[in-house]
Amino acid sequence: MDGHQLYNNLKTINRQKSFRPDYSHIHDTPLGYHEKPGWFARCLNHSMFYVRTRAEYREFMKKRRAADLTGGSSKGPKEPARLSDIPRHASETFRHHITSLASIAQGGNARVVLSSFASLHDPGLNWSDPAHISSLLSAIQKTELFSLKHFTPGLTLEGIFTGFRQYNRLLKAIARRHHTGFVDNALRIPHEDTYFIDRVHFSRKGARRMAENFFPAVLAALKTGPQK
Repeated sequence: MDGHQLYNNLKTINRQKSFRPDYSHIHDTPLGYHEKPGWFARCLNHSMFYVRTRAEYREFMKKRRAADLTGGSSKGPKEPARLSDIPRHASETFRHHITSLASIAQGGNARVVLSSFASLHDPGLNWSDPAHISSLLSAIQKTELFSLKHFTPGLTLEGIFTGFRQYNRLLKAIARRHHTGFVDNALRIPHEDTYFIDRVHFSRKGARRMAENFFPAVLAALKTGPQK
């Protein structure tokens, strides 16, 4: 189980909407009531280019509708203030969900291996000093910061990387408490361009490094008895 649940959880934090454990604060339509897309749309959903282009288009249309309502420009209203800290109920929801997933798997005698979340950017840097950080980043890393802020609209950059560190510590604590395997990929995957295609998704080289990191942990889990 890799740490992408971490990033997806951070994306749901919104200063203007009180966080709810079932994520109904960002999903207006209850789960199960969505119309199933046709086969062509399902095929397109496997394309990262299509998914990201669709997200950009929806954001553009949302700003355009806001401009029509306010009589302003297509830029829409001023960007809402972002949080620099993770709300307690958000981190508790993340902890509860990961613990539940691990416990359900263990209840079925599955072997569980958790992983911390690896990203293109180093969460350990002092992100409160933009000028200093800019001098340390590659061209791709600088470009991907815009995407990171766009797809995590409720948090400042400092807040995003605070969340990375905080949630990675939670993953490690959950693994220790529930006796699962653990791979600290946040430390073991270099924060370098060749390992990533964007802010969070691996290149072929990055995926290979992930597999190499997971292999001994998975092998160890298979050699031991059921996790309890």
